[in-house]
Amino acid sequence: MPSSVAALNLPAALNLPAALNLPVSPPLVPDSFRRVLKAASKQHLTGPVQELFPHLLRHACATHHYESGMPP
Repeated sequence: MPSSVAALNLPAALNLPAALNLPVSPPLVPDSFRRVLKAASKQHLTGPVQELFPHLLRHACATHHYESGMPP
């Protein structure tokens, strides 16, 4: 076990190397991100924009940076 991990003083029963190699959740693929974003936007947005898409988030971020003074 690397010394940096050993310095954490974790219980040996944790079996840390095996625990670190287990996936916590399935990978987030673009389609699942779009689906979750759409569902969340329908649930939480009430203004003129009621459905979000990844590309719309990209434009919102670019607009924010542009308005904050970042050169185009």
